[in-house]
Amino acid sequence: MFDTKHAESGATCTGTMTFTISQTAQTFVGVQRGPGAISCAGLALALIRPNSSDSTEFDNERIGTGLADQTDIVFTLNTLNGTNNGTVNAKNGTMSGTSIWRIPVLPRGTVAMSGTFTGVRQ
Repeated sequence: MFDTKHAESGATCTGTMTFTISQTAQTFVGVQRGPGAISCAGLALALIRPNSSDSTEFDNERIGTGLADQTDIVFTLNTLNGTNNGTVNAKNGTMSGTSIWRIPVLPRGTVAMSGTFTGVRQ
């Protein structure tokens, strides 16, 4: 599970996603498992949503490129157009770091938001 908080220009977004990850040596890719949730104060999101009655849910996020070793992790997200860099704690199955998302917003455009993330192996 991946939790994140981002803020920029008076807007704040928080999100939660769960991924199934396939790893070969130090590279990995991932597919979102079930809907994720993102909520933003100060922005009108333009994400693909599986549930039209819940504007916080979104779907189809993918980890496009990932690289991890015993202590470091770097990966990208597709829908949120995000880059994430952090550290891994292999002993307790956690990771954390910083990220930048380029979030699609209404009416048409994107906003770049920087923030932090945490992840826990389940």
